[in-house]
Amino acid sequence: MMLAYLALFGVGLGSIWLAFRIAEEVIRIALVSTGAIAMLFGFFHSPAELQFAVEAVSLGGGWLTLRSR
Repeated sequence: MMLAYLALFGVGLGSIWLAFRIAEEVIRIALVSTGAIAMLFGFFHSPAELQFAVEAVSLGGGWLTLRSR
């Protein structure tokens, strides 16, 4: 159960990758939606330390782009 979030991340990334390989638009939208939901569930089930690190990187990355201008 500890690594279930990695499986959800993998399923999410895999379905999004598959969506870019398929030409049918309706299936592509369904796969991207499924991948986004799976990745969100994986993020919600990940440890708090990983969540804080991802949030810090995302906020810090925005600060660096604002500062470089």
